[in-house]
Amino acid sequence: MENLKEVEQGLWQDEVGNYYEEESILRFRVFCKHPTEEEQDWKLVSSHSTYERAEEYGGLFGERISEVEHYQYKIVDGGETTVVKSLVW
Repeated sequence: MENLKEVEQGLWQDEVGNYYEEESILRFRVFCKHPTEEEQDWKLVSSHSTYERAEEYGGLFGERISEVEHYQYKIVDGGETTVVKSLVW
């Protein structure tokens, strides 16, 4: 994602025409994966400013998808909010 050019406030474009926007990933991150997936396959599903809120969401997330299959989830303290540029699609 090098060579991004800001085309308006909060919106960037790369050299091939893809657009990106800023996304804040809050300090406490909820990740999930299916037990059959590899350890490196954890996926970010939400982020929260407090551990309690992340824990509450993680529990709700676990209950909601357990009806289909049993996924694992974990909460990771990222230390601080991170701002990244995400592809707009």
